[in-house]
Amino acid sequence: MFPSQLQFNRRANRLIFDAQYLDKPLVRSDQELATYVQNAPADVMTIPGSDSTLEAQIERIIGQRHPDRLVFAPIHELAKELGVSSQTLHRRLKESATSYQKIKDNLRREVAIHKLVNERLSVEKVADIVGFSEPRSFTRAFKHWTGLTPREYCKREG
Repeated sequence: MFPSQLQFNRRANRLIFDAQYLDKPLVRSDQELATYVQNAPADVMTIPGSDSTLEAQIERIIGQRHPDRLVFAPIHELAKELGVSSQTLHRRLKESATSYQKIKDNLRREVAIHKLVNERLSVEKVADIVGFSEPRSFTRAFKHWTGLTPREYCKREG
């Protein structure tokens, strides 16, 4: 669940995050916070059932398009597939404190980390899989997402 070094048989349980994450904005809606607080701490340690949020629906659509790589349709095509207008989709995403770009970035980050750490693919191959035309652009984006370059991240996780 948490891709990091695990230590067992300790006197206390704890999660340690790098202080840089304290400067990052929280991008969750008030409703998401209320649901989290209502279910805490169970949701931290369990994998929720099928997620029917708009964000999850969009992620499923993107994931089903091409099994080998991420391909992002223009938002008007995505809206049509969801049976709403582009304006409605924009509005609903905004109400959920997200955007199509944030969803794409989150999906790219998660797939990239999986491909780099678990499948040990090259930076060049992962860049292509997550939709970057140049490995340099991917490396910049990855560093923005994680605070580390892909190679630094793999060394740390490996």
